[in-house]
Amino acid sequence: MKKIILLTVSLFLAAGSISLQAGESKRNINEVKKSISSSLSVPDKLKQPDFNASVLVFISIDDNGKVSVLAINSPNTDLRQHVEERLKKMSFKDKLVPGEVYNFKLNFKVI
Repeated sequence: MKKIILLTVSLFLAAGSISLQAGESKRNINEVKKSISSSLSVPDKLKQPDFNASVLVFISIDDNGKVSVLAINSPNTDLRQHVEERLKKMSFKDKLVPGEVYNFKLNFKVI
């Protein structure tokens, strides 16, 4: 039976003001959501039938677009470590405002 792995990302602005115009900001955030969704999946060792977990992540972006993970909330250590490693490799230069704090919820599910 083919397993379907779902990852949904909800991204919310947590603090600060945005200097981008509203339409531009929304488009950039949607691009970031797509990028995160395509870069993350359930780690192989956690791919079990009916696996379902959520991870709450707080990040900021430096002037070069590099992601700084401020906090990750998940009871699953393996999933938390996997998400942190992947996010630290990502860059969102010209997509998110440097110095702002963003939080998002990642939902992982194996069907």
